[in-house]
Amino acid sequence: MSLRPSPTPRFFLCALTVVAGLSACAPDDAGPIVPVAGHWTVTGETVVEDTCDLVSTFGETGMPAGLVVDEVRPDGFTVIPDDDTERLACALDESGAFSCDSYQESDSGSQSGGSYTLTYTWGTAGTLQGDAAMVLDATMDLSCDGNMCGQIADSSDLDFPCHLAASRELVAD
Repeated sequence: MSLRPSPTPRFFLCALTVVAGLSACAPDDAGPIVPVAGHWTVTGETVVEDTCDLVSTFGETGMPAGLVVDEVRPDGFTVIPDDDTERLACALDESGAFSCDSYQESDSGSQSGGSYTLTYTWGTAGTLQGDAAMVLDATMDLSCDGNMCGQIADSSDLDFPCHLAASRELVAD
């Protein structure tokens, strides 16, 4: 009779993940992943799609270099981009996946009997990689309304509507 306990399926799973270099052996009561409150900085960015040609035209996506995470709860948090455009409420699930409210900005103008309204619609979602790292997927849709949109498109090499999508890595400061 052996006094050594027999291995459980969880033991084999943990042993396999250790050998594979994974870390799926947290205690069962580890709880949901929540981000730390404070400033987060973008450490990497991959442009997934840019039909607006913002990167080739301006050399960047125009997205803020960081954000503030605030009002952290087990089921969500608030994001405030560095450019302080909007406070975005984000819903968070236990796996660390989150989705934030979208928001719109508009820029209107007129001259010589013509007018335009540019509308930017921003979307944000992502996954926490722990409490101090995340991958954030940001999108921007740009549309134009008015009789000056053709002139704007010609002078800026934009085709309306257009879309920008970027995957951004952030870490807590």
